[in-house]
Amino acid sequence: MPKPPAAPAPPDLRSRILETAIEMFATHGYGGTSVRAVVEAVGCTKPAMYYHFGSKAELFVEAVRTVQDTVSRTFADLAGDDADLTVRLERFIDALLLAAVDDPLPTRLILTAAHRPAQDQPELDFQSFHEHNHRLLTEVLRLGQEQGELRTDIPADDLAVLLVGMVHHRALAVLKGLPLPPGVARQLVDVYFNGARP
Repeated sequence: MPKPPAAPAPPDLRSRILETAIEMFATHGYGGTSVRAVVEAVGCTKPAMYYHFGSKAELFVEAVRTVQDTVSRTFADLAGDDADLTVRLERFIDALLLAAVDDPLPTRLILTAAHRPAQDQPELDFQSFHEHNHRLLTEVLRLGQEQGELRTDIPADDLAVLLVGMVHHRALAVLKGLPLPPGVARQLVDVYFNGARP
């Protein structure tokens, strides 16, 4: 008789601290989250937390960086997708928006840290993050221009800004509690390609 599959290993302490920190920083902000609250929620000691993260500031920076890495993987997936451009963009938008619906706290953390930073919030490198993702998206759209799928009188850089703006505002609406209508990615891509005219 075959053995049942082994249960997945529980997340290690560092991962548990990070997950809890993302949740607490997103909910209470940097100033409203204490190391004590994090370790009590995790069920570990302060020395254990400080072993993995040297300070609250370091924990916050790593929490934001973890969310940034997840977002950047979505941009990398778009760049590596070889489907038709409209399908690629629909998948890309779906991935970003569904992430905000399924688990809004990481999205809330990164948007708050970037656009409404607390006064005592540690310095974060959003410039490199945005430049990296913008470069990936711009390259996908430039290829779309070369293949005749997008107009060429607007620079691919600007087309990337327009697309991200549409998705960004829809993600903000999700965080405010507005429902995500079915097929919204297809609608956004249709407006992006064809405009809002009937």
